[in-house]
Parts: sequence; structure tokens; C-alpha cells
Amino acid sequence: MIYDLDIKFLFYDGGQGGDALARAITCRLPFSNNYDTSHCSKSLNKHSCNDVFSGLFQQKTISKELAEKLNLSSEVIIELPINEKQILLEFCFKLWLVSWENSKYDDYNYKGTKQDYITYIKSYKLVVGQELNNVTRQLVNYLMSCKLPSNLPDVPYLAKGHYIKWEEELSTLFSRYENIYITTLDDDPKVNIIHKLWVVKVLWFIKTGKEAWEEMGYRSERHAFKKYDLDQRFIYPKTTAITPTHIFDSYKLIYSYNHWYVEKLLDIFNLTLNGVIQDFLRRNAEINRKMVKEFSYE
Repeated sequence: MIYDLDIKFLFYDGGQGGDALARAITCRLPFSNNYDTSHCSKSLNKHSCNDVFSGLFQQKTISKELAEKLNLSSEVIIELPINEKQILLEFCFKLWLVSWENSKYDDYNYKGTKQDYITYIKSYKLVVGQELNNVTRQLVNYLMSCKLPSNLPDVPYLAKGHYIKWEEELSTLFSRYENIYITTLDDDPKVNIIHKLWVVKVLWFIKTGKEAWEEMGYRSERHAFKKYDLDQRFIYPKTTAITPTHIFDSYKLIYSYNHWYVEKLLDIFNLTLNGVIQDFLRRNAEINRKMVKEFSYE
């Protein structure tokens, strides 16, 4: 079962660079083809990356139709009892296993057309919370009849998302639970914590974009920027019942770029820092610094 796998849970808030770091990690992990929905919006340097639970930890809800198909009592994830959360976790993991013609497991080679896979399935693997359509509906019906493979290898896997309120339940489900917090640490006498928080705020504001502000409850661009206060929101420790296994300062990973610090993160996944990943993360940090430097908001 998936609950004995070596799954590393990477948690972060907006503006902390979690998706860029996840892209760097997953391209080197076993099953890299199943993390195949990685991409970057170049104009914003905004990254996106799949994980073994198909974006579940980015969502507060799933579609009502999916909840009904899985016989769940609610589409609001936190309201589900733990046994129903397990049903949802296992479905999302099966969805992650789906790929086009190169799955290690025959049951999870997508049987539809390549165009449908590219247009609909890749998107659904990235955001499981979205409404179903004819293509994804057929896949859901199919996956419900599939069994999880019994011979999943004992290798590192990556799950990711924003800090969730039911993390304590996760820690009871997974026998090897290991969580990594990407946050803001007041740990460097050479860098003022206010500056670090300003960097996070600016990167969040730029990369979130206008489409998401209304969904998050902000009335306007100005309202979003003003209300996203420079407070203790991103400074660890947060109010949580779980003590993180690992804590990393986002500033060193995605802004100033500390080679040794990145190596420390990759080592958790039994990875080394090769030239390709180093160039990617250095370039990511360079673009982020440029964005912050050029940012102005009156």
C-alpha cells in the first residue's frame, strides 16, 4: 500500500518557490515521466509541477461529481473522515500513475487518444479538484476499478502543496511520514527578516496574478497588495501540531541561491546537484531577484 512508501511531503506558502523546487527535484526522481506536467509561465517565472497526489494539497475542495463517484460524504476535503480521506488519497495516487504509453504498469497506460491525454488528462493530473468533463469522467470510472500496484518500488516520492489543516491525520496514515517546510527563517544576521518577507510578498503578488486574487477574496489588485501584510505569516514556527522533519529558508533556495543549501535539500531525496539543476535554480533565483528589484507599486 502507499502508506508504507517513502513519500516526502513538501509544504510551502505562496511566494516561497515550492513549485520551482519541486520541478528541480521531480525531474531526477524515479517515475519522472509521471511528474510530466511540469511547466513554467515564462513571463512570470511561475512554475507548476505534478506530485504523487495530483495537486490534492493545493485544493480545499474537489468537484461534487468526483465526491459522489468515490462515495465521499463531502466535496470539502477537510470535512472528510480519515477513512474517506484515504479513499481520496488512493484515487489521486492512481491518477498520478496514469501516463501516455510509458507507464511501468500496464493498467495505467492511458487507453484514450494522445490528444485527449495532452488536452485533458495532464491538466487533471495537475489539479484534481477541477470539474470533470467527458474525457476525465471516463478515466475516473476506469481508475475506480483499478487496484494499486502491489510492487511499487521503495524509492523517494514527492508530494507537495500548501500548509494543510489535516496534516496531523497524514502523519498517522503514513508509516514513514517525513515533511519538509519551505518557509522564511530569521536565521541570517546579514539579511533583515523584513527584506525576506518583502521578497515573498512581491513574488506572491506578481506570480499569483489578477485571475486568482478575486478567487482568494480580494476585491482588486490594490486590495490584494495592501492586505497581504508583512507579518508573521511566513515565519516558522507556524501554529501546527506537527513538528517538521526538515525546515528550509526559501530565501536561500529561490532568491540568493546557496549552493550548499540546495544540496542539503536534494540529499533528502537521495539526489545530487548536477549541472542542469544547478543552472535551472540559479537562473530561477536570478529572474526572481530581477523581478523584485524592478517591482514598484504606488
